[in-house]
Amino acid sequence: MELDPALETRLLDDCSEGDAAAWRKLHHRYYPIAAAFLRKLGVVDRELDDAAQEVFLQVYKYLPRFRRQAELSTWVYRICISEARRVRRRTRVTEALLSVLSFH
Repeated sequence: MELDPALETRLLDDCSEGDAAAWRKLHHRYYPIAAAFLRKLGVVDRELDDAAQEVFLQVYKYLPRFRRQAELSTWVYRICISEARRVRRRTRVTEALLSVLSFH
């Protein structure tokens, strides 16, 4: 599912310029990749959509800072790793709180 480098550059340029169709195309192309990677990182199905949405919010927020020294997919993977860590941390905290609250 690799994009031709010139096409990916154009897609990123269009996204950076606020082109909504380009954003939809980027999301359509990378959502399955991000969701599958998040799942491999241990994000459970009930958390998957929220985690993937957060990944794309980060992509949207930080795309202007993306230096394009790596492939976009590599950058998306790094964001997925960070998000999977946040999900696991939230899950541990929630479980600990539920455990503590159930004793009272």
